[in-house]
Order: sequence, then structure tokens, then C-alpha cells
Amino acid sequence: MTRTAIIILTSFLLSSCRTGLNIKKSGVKYFDKNFSETVYNSAFKVKGHRYGSPSLLGLLEIHDEITDSVSIKFSDNYELILTYKNKNTLKTKTFKGQFSEKGYYEIFLRNESKEIPPLFPAIFASYNIN
Repeated sequence: MTRTAIIILTSFLLSSCRTGLNIKKSGVKYFDKNFSETVYNSAFKVKGHRYGSPSLLGLLEIHDEITDSVSIKFSDNYELILTYKNKNTLKTKTFKGQFSEKGYYEIFLRNESKEIPPLFPAIFASYNIN
């Protein structure tokens, strides 16, 4: 009886972990340094409205900007360049990042850590990564 319960519990725990994204690998198109596009600033589809509808600029911590579209492109040295219009002013924001091996572009907006190295860094540490 206990062996059956352990097997059922183990199989349930191993099979219940899954992402909410149902995108087939054949439908994924990774972008490279030649990517250039103008996109809407608002989200197309939001799953769960707990935090509202995030904007592209809001996700990149550019707040208090009112715009409908954002132009995205990469420079020759792999910097992400965002260009948007805010109150009749054209603004450009540049982010330094890198392409990962899996095809993603990684940007660290915040990467701060506070710790006391010689005295239990796992207990007395604080990390702020976005």
C-alpha cells in the first residue's frame, strides 16, 4: 500500500512540472543581430491578470513613457537599441547584453548582491536580479 502511494506521488510530482507556454519548437524563430522590427508597446495576450497588462518598456524598467510602438534593432556590437516617441520627442535607449547558446538575448537590468562572504553567505545574503 505504501509502495503504491509512493509511486503515485512520485509520478505525480515528476509529471506536474510543465511550462504554461505551448509553443512547438518548429514554431519558434530565434532572432539574431540582424533583427529589426517595430512592435506594439502593449501586450498581445496576458495570461492571468494579477499584475495587469505589462508593456514592453515597463518590462525593461522604462516607466512614465506614453507610446504606442517601439522600434527594436541590434547594433554591430550586439547592443539592443530601442527607439520610441514620447510626447513628440524621439528617444533612444541602449542595452548591453549577449545572445545565449539557446538563441535568447539576455539583458541584466539589475544584478546586485549583498553578502557577508566569510560568515555564512547562504544565510546572510540578498540578491536583486532582474
